[in-house]
Amino acid sequence: MKKMLIWGAGSLGEYFYGKYKKNFSRYFELIGYVDLDKEKQGKLFCDTTVYAPEQIAGLNWDMILICVIKEEQYHEIFEYLQSVGVNKNRIANYFNGCGMGLLRDFFLEKYQDSNDPEIQDIVKYVQNHELSIFNMELERSREEYKVYCDAEGEDPYVQVNGKRLYYPKEFLDVKKTPFLKGIFDEQSKNSPHLYIPDGFAMKDNSVLVDAGAQGGEFSLSCIEQCKKIYIFECETEWCRALSKTFLPFRDKVKIIHSFLGKENNETTKTLDYFLKEPIDFLKMDVEGEEPNVLIGARNVLSMSNAFCAVCSYHKPGEAEEIRNLLGRYGYHTEVSKGYMLFGWDDDFYQAMDVRRGMVYGRK
Repeated sequence: MKKMLIWGAGSLGEYFYGKYKKNFSRYFELIGYVDLDKEKQGKLFCDTTVYAPEQIAGLNWDMILICVIKEEQYHEIFEYLQSVGVNKNRIANYFNGCGMGLLRDFFLEKYQDSNDPEIQDIVKYVQNHELSIFNMELERSREEYKVYCDAEGEDPYVQVNGKRLYYPKEFLDVKKTPFLKGIFDEQSKNSPHLYIPDGFAMKDNSVLVDAGAQGGEFSLSCIEQCKKIYIFECETEWCRALSKTFLPFRDKVKIIHSFLGKENNETTKTLDYFLKEPIDFLKMDVEGEEPNVLIGARNVLSMSNAFCAVCSYHKPGEAEEIRNLLGRYGYHTEVSKGYMLFGWDDDFYQAMDVRRGMVYGRK
């Protein structure tokens, strides 16, 4: 069995220990933590010894997971490890899919002989990069946006094509993150998570349903083409930020704070409960609840001639389930190009399965 270290004997390192026992212990033996805090060194943390950084060279290990919260800390530790001769392929970042980068060698062993050319593209990429959710150079990955805040304690924002895109202050601190990256990475033309694929354009005067909007980036990018947008978001902080982003467009944007599901009860409501008119575009990213939300959208999808862009990577087998549901409502379906790996799903660590990012549907 391979051996691993965790750099960071703090709250995040303690949290990951639970993930280790559940998902990673079948692949690795955890031999210890590494931490700069001299008060922790030499003591037990999560039933294993805490070592000083200078002791790493004398230990027998295969992979190390950097488990720290601040991005600048991660880069400092990464650079230190490389300076003492650690190959970058032996280093993984917790925030890259909850540590899924640790499985790089296991993934390569499983898929190196695959006959699927798209999987072979992933294999070639991972040979020189950390295993990640996309495993490709996304065309928009270099974009960055300056973060602004009008007053201390207020929600910060970035400027996108002359429009303010707000983020909850609980999520983004302008003092710690003066520039924000990755906002539109997943909407790169070569991304398997692309909502509007090549060959399709949102028509003018569309009615858009954005189910699982979070920051509202997609809705804001389509605001000019739409006559009406229904935004669904379940998190209170994100709804607060959304209300500020779309204040200039309040005449045609309705923000609905609700969990969506397959039935109406005290905790969830269906799309059919809220929508009584035909729609033109359905974008859905609801953390694995996509099949249930589609079950609760039978009426609106049946009456509509909508283009559907539904995320299908949160759970194994989800793409086929989504295609079957849309087929019942008269939609022809296809899947996005490329594959995604979703390390936030515990099932991934059993099968290391590759998943299609999107299912597209149209009549």
